[in-house]
Amino acid sequence: MAEIANKEYNELMTRLSLMAGGIQQHAGNPKISNTLSEQSYLEAKAKVEQMRKEYLEAEKITRQKYDAFNLSLQQADYMLSGDVRIIKGVFGRTSEELRSFGITPEKSTRTRKPNGEETSPEPTKM
Repeated sequence: MAEIANKEYNELMTRLSLMAGGIQQHAGNPKISNTLSEQSYLEAKAKVEQMRKEYLEAEKITRQKYDAFNLSLQQADYMLSGDVRIIKGVFGRTSEELRSFGITPEKSTRTRKPNGEETSPEPTKM
């Protein structure tokens, strides 16, 4: 959600209040009182304040919903990773049967000789 800039909001509220106050102060001047309305500025200020209050409340609810959603994602991922380990333990980490669970089997560490025999990798020397 877009952020409401506090500085911009505060400046606008101050300007609306000052304009309404200035109109009230110069109410005796017909050029001002016939053209500008103190009430319209006060109503505009109240409307903006109410909209900001509603926006901040909606933002708070959205953040709470996002936190709950994120927690559900983490719990599902934790459950899935544990079950993947169990399935790999049952079938073996290189078994092609893992694909039926949506798991990509790991590549075998064994190498094949040209005649098709499998050999273990060379032991490392320390």
